Amino acid sequence: AMTRTPVIYSPYNQGHGSVLLYPVYAWVRPHGAARFEIALYDEDPTRHPAARPIDRLFSESAECYDTKPRYGARPFYWRVRTVDETGAPLSGWSSPGVFRTAPDDGWDVAVFGDSISHGGGRISYGPENLEYSWLRYLTFPALNLSQSGDLSKDMLDRFEADVLPFHP
Repeated sequence: AMTRTPVIYSPYNQGHGSVLLYPVYAWVRPHGAARFEIALYDEDPTRHPAARPIDRLFSESAECYDTKPRYGARPFYWRVRTVDETGAPLSGWSSPGVFRTAPDDGWDVAVFGDSISHGGGRISYGPENLEYSWLRYLTFPALNLSQSGDLSKDMLDRFEADVLPFHP
């Protein structure tokens, strides 16, 4: 029997603090679901059924922290489904979520840091829970270039690749 399809709720590109270089994909866990597949696209898979994922991620929780910076001129689309331990589908795909993190959007301010700036707190609330992100309460737009789990060395290693393209 198929399990229920996950329902996504990541509110990206909807106000202050909602544009992240390292997205966190989040959804409501269907009862009994233990593993999930997340597919990321560079076009809307519901409008273009032949679209192929540009990346596939797996998670055992109802969220997935992307370890790759996701930016470009075009939006990214993502969706999630329940799978078994071999990756075989146990549900249909969710409706897609969409986000855009673009260097050419004229970012004056960017925040670069670790989980404190990425937002929320992994055990309680993740970056997709914007009400727990201090960036949400700024009175001006700021791009979130932070990545949860970073050490100072990690930030030094990714500074040029992650900060400089945005010219904050």
